[in-house]
Amino acid sequence: MPAKRTLALSFAALALFSTRALSALAQQDSPPRVLFKFGVYHIKKGRSYTNIYDIGNLAAELAEANNNHSFLLFVIGVAGTQNAYLPFVGNEADKNKKIDAVTTYDLADIKPFLAAADQKLWTVFDLRPLRPLLHAQKLGSLAPNTKELIWGYDAVLVMPQVRAATLFN
Repeated sequence: MPAKRTLALSFAALALFSTRALSALAQQDSPPRVLFKFGVYHIKKGRSYTNIYDIGNLAAELAEANNNHSFLLFVIGVAGTQNAYLPFVGNEADKNKKIDAVTTYDLADIKPFLAAADQKLWTVFDLRPLRPLLHAQKLGSLAPNTKELIWGYDAVLVMPQVRAATLFN
């Protein structure tokens, strides 16, 4: 039952975004600027890690269709706490859950970014210049999940210390 509710919530978010975006396009000469704050599994270009075309792909496609661009950022919190609360599960302890970066982002291959990141300062990796090299097979042997991350996001931000966000009620 929870999976159906999650799917319904995702469709509702996509429908609301689509309706508002199309309405704004009809009222303006140029598309509005939009900022999304979603988890990395929802904001990816192409098929998401759960094998659906999620809101990030919709936003990227809509921007491209309007001769504009999108910027999709994969944010990695290395240590600290995260808000992993899922309303349909209802585990209150998940609102302030300790982060284990490798486990948290288990579907993506983040280890190369963790190894290269500064241990104390935020580090940004711009992935866009890697795409032509990846396409030309000049990056050597990369794990399939690393390739998918390069194609699906524009940059990776590694933050050594983070704290859980607060949900709106």
